[in-house]
Amino acid sequence: MAFQGELTLTLGVWTLISTTNCTFQVRSGGVEIIGTVDAVPSPTDDGLIYMAGQGEGADVNTLSRFPGVGTANRIYAKAVQNETKIFVSSSA
Repeated sequence: MAFQGELTLTLGVWTLISTTNCTFQVRSGGVEIIGTVDAVPSPTDDGLIYMAGQGEGADVNTLSRFPGVGTANRIYAKAVQNETKIFVSSSA
């Protein structure tokens, strides 16, 4: 299901933000982003760190940023600081 809006992320808890390539921007705090294949990441898994104002646009194949897992089909985010907000636009 398509989604466009702001999410509040919980410190240290992975949240599914998309099952397709997506656009995102960190609005406040910092986040880790990770791609997986059908699985929720472990709480101790590390992802790419993005801070407030950073993100990826529609021109970036977000899923391809994670070649170490094969063909990623899920993108998760978790807060690395309290009260982290992220804007996400995704077709699914």
